[in-house]
Amino acid sequence: MAGDVTRHSRIGLQVDPAGHARSPRSRKADAGMASNIPSHSAGNFSRRIGVTSVVPRDREPEAVQWRCEREKRGHRESRLLENLNKIVTETNEQMLPTDLEGMLSNVFTRLDAANHMAERVQQRELEAQQSTQLQGSMERLKEEWAEFLKEQQRLKEEVDEEHAKAVGQLSTTYNEKKKDLTKFSPL
Repeated sequence: MAGDVTRHSRIGLQVDPAGHARSPRSRKADAGMASNIPSHSAGNFSRRIGVTSVVPRDREPEAVQWRCEREKRGHRESRLLENLNKIVTETNEQMLPTDLEGMLSNVFTRLDAANHMAERVQQRELEAQQSTQLQGSMERLKEEWAEFLKEQQRLKEEVDEEHAKAVGQLSTTYNEKKKDLTKFSPL
């Protein structure tokens, strides 16, 4: 171990006992190789590079090259994930607005305005209907008034006739009484 160099890695790789770096995805494939590994080096097989790993000096350039390729791939994957996250965020903003309360208040404002307009339309229709009914009522009242005036005229004529008869009878009776009085008076 004195000739070995200790390396730290920022990506989650595993190192087998021979110093070859492996991705965590190949654990199942490496499980079959674990039986060929001596028991004293089995602990190194499952250790992640993120902690500490030992790479022999003769394998160092290959491990560095492989690590660089892996880091490039990791950067590509992280950029892809960032782009995907950005697309998802933009889609969510377009599809599901974050300011739901603001939108709800806007919807309620529009709903109130629509209700107010509907009430005004109903009021106008009611006024028009009442106006039509009022005109009909006015016509009916005019007809009733004309009939009332005709009836009053007829009643007036009857009363005038009765009055004339009564005046005639009274004057006749008065004249008779006057004659009777003149007969009985001594003058």
